[in-house]
Amino acid sequence: MIIPMSHQKLSLNEKNILNIISKEHLISIQIFNRIESISLILQVFSILEDLSSKGYITSYVKNDVRYHFVS
Repeated sequence: MIIPMSHQKLSLNEKNILNIISKEHLISIQIFNRIESISLILQVFSILEDLSSKGYITSYVKNDVRYHFVS
């Protein structure tokens, strides 16, 4: 995936998460299943919150499940 210039200031982990959810709306467990780095798995919720606060991703709840996607 090519990272747009506006995303260049993101950390490598943030870029990895964006890459994972750029293809489809995913729930957290689906994101975990696509992550290859154990250290990144431990940071997923924090990174999702950071990306959301920066306006890169949006989340919604459907049938009591939270989905995340690139805004």
